[in-house]
Amino acid sequence: MPCLGRRAIAALEFAIVAPVLLLMLLGMVCFGLYCVYTHELQEISSSAARASVAGLNETERDSLARQFVATAISNSTLFQAEDLTVSTGTSGTPATDYEVTLAYNLKDTPIPMLANFVSLQLGNISHTATIQFGNY
Repeated sequence: MPCLGRRAIAALEFAIVAPVLLLMLLGMVCFGLYCVYTHELQEISSSAARASVAGLNETERDSLARQFVATAISNSTLFQAEDLTVSTGTSGTPATDYEVTLAYNLKDTPIPMLANFVSLQLGNISHTATIQFGNY
């Protein structure tokens, strides 16, 4: 009979600890996915800014940056084009820098669902990459 008592105590301990462990696991998965999306968005925006340097004017830079982003998103397994917002423009006085800003809505990813389990607010990510043009 003492063996049955030990089994019951072990089952009770597992019942107490399991929910906490599962929440920790969900939190790690959610944060890991968030980091993957953030890193990929950062890489695409940085590469788009580098691609824009070849343009001779703002219109051409905008076209090159948007074309790079469109190609990168179409080749990506993570992102959907309809959830992405691209904005470009010059910055600085006088205008010596070119910025590419990407904003992505995570609503169609598993991140918001997982984040609700662990009480995180992860809905949108954005990244701005700035590169100097001319005067090298």
